[in-house]
Amino acid sequence: MKQLDIASLRKRLPAILKDWTNLSARHLQQSRQLLAKLFPERIICRPVTTKAGGRYDFSGQVHLDPILAHQNSLGNLSRP
Repeated sequence: MKQLDIASLRKRLPAILKDWTNLSARHLQQSRQLLAKLFPERIICRPVTTKAGGRYDFSGQVHLDPILAHQNSLGNLSRP
């Protein structure tokens, strides 16, 4: 099994997310199906107030199998 190349993914992630945004807007039903596979349970968002300000903590389960199984379609994101 190939190991995911994190450095390569970080470089390409902005373009991948921009492409995802464009595709999801045009293919709403398929986007919902993909999100349902990635996030099988609800994502819980909790507001947190600290001395530095406010933020949200997110918790939940994510399944990366649908993405990692098709990583070659995203370009070469794996190490040999």
